[in-house]
Amino acid sequence: MLGRVLGAGLFAALAGCYSPPEPDCGFACGPGGACPADYSCASDHVCHHTGFSGTCPARTADAAADAAPFAIVSTNPADGATGVSVGQVIVANVDRDVDGVDSTTFSLEQDATPVAGTASYSLGSFHLRFVPALQLDPNTTYTAVIGTGIHAHNADGNLMPATWSFTTGADTVVPHLAQSNPMANAVNVPTTSTVTLYFDEPVMGVDTTSVTVTAGVTPVVGAISATDAHTYVFTPTAALAAATTYTVALTNAITDNYGNALAPVSFTFTTQ
Repeated sequence: MLGRVLGAGLFAALAGCYSPPEPDCGFACGPGGACPADYSCASDHVCHHTGFSGTCPARTADAAADAAPFAIVSTNPADGATGVSVGQVIVANVDRDVDGVDSTTFSLEQDATPVAGTASYSLGSFHLRFVPALQLDPNTTYTAVIGTGIHAHNADGNLMPATWSFTTGADTVVPHLAQSNPMANAVNVPTTSTVTLYFDEPVMGVDTTSVTVTAGVTPVVGAISATDAHTYVFTPTAALAAATTYTVALTNAITDNYGNALAPVSFTFTTQ
């Protein structure tokens, strides 16, 4: 009898201190990947317990919610915004990880004409980004377009198609050298090469005083011509020297059509 009473008392004491083990997984991640303490949102959109590296079973309780379409949480610029910078990157914020973001599913238009640019999404960021290839035109209305094809990462829900518009303000953004050929730090460049400069908006003042090409302190003689308002080509009078590093330097004498000056910039390349 005593043994039974003592055993019962011991069991009662242990039961009072006992906490059931936390499951390795099973909770659906909340908005923005929210999970309870000691859990983190994994790529399957399930909260995995800290230290757990296994695979969670397929969920069924929230399958209907996963399959349902979801919408954008917010955008930057906001719908109807005015005075937007001509250097704006277009952002759509969502509440879950997504796949399928590219220039066919997230784009920018001006009067139904597509704007060149790159659309992207990084897992865990919850931000869809569209980066225009060139500066936007000032005082102009643009429309951002979310098409079909963007879907929840490792789930069945699809982002609902959407559009929103905004209007840029005055151009107060300086021009930038967007690309060059040869590229910065290029090697094995043919000695017969020209130097092409691509700007992110129309510029003026591009000539052999605002653009110089030198080998050490020795200037390269050549001429500059415009392919269009964005693109200029420096053509050396003679072939470049072999196995030589050249420096291309641009000054703030180069401006856009609104008087914004290029920040001085330079890059080098090395010939074969």
